[in-house]
Amino acid sequence: MERRFSHPSSVLRYFVIVGLSTLLAWGAFVAVLWLMDPEISGWIGQLSFYASLFLALAGTFFLMGFGLRLLIVRGKRDPFGSVDISLRQSVMLAVLLSGALLLQGNRLFSWWAAGFLLAALVFLECFFLIQQHGSSE
Repeated sequence: MERRFSHPSSVLRYFVIVGLSTLLAWGAFVAVLWLMDPEISGWIGQLSFYASLFLALAGTFFLMGFGLRLLIVRGKRDPFGSVDISLRQSVMLAVLLSGALLLQGNRLFSWWAAGFLLAALVFLECFFLIQQHGSSE
């Protein structure tokens, strides 16, 4: 496996880039909330709202998950082996939350719809874990 990060400054640089991107996404989300009228902007406003929310949540969850993994594996193994896992799980959490909000915004949210969305994401995570386990053997 190729090492993408070989120096501690690479870790800091990576966190700064992802952190700034996440702050930019949160800024875009706040701008959409304050500057767009949902009745006038139509589907563009909704797309901007959900896209900026998704990116902000995914970035935040990634920073939290990857930071936690760095603290847990400090000095034990290459901490950047879990970048793909952190990214995948942060995207899935962001899909879950923004998807639930999208369903609620369209008056389609119910316990079974949320359960179906959660079950689909759990199934997808199991699929990735099985693929990852199969490729490591």
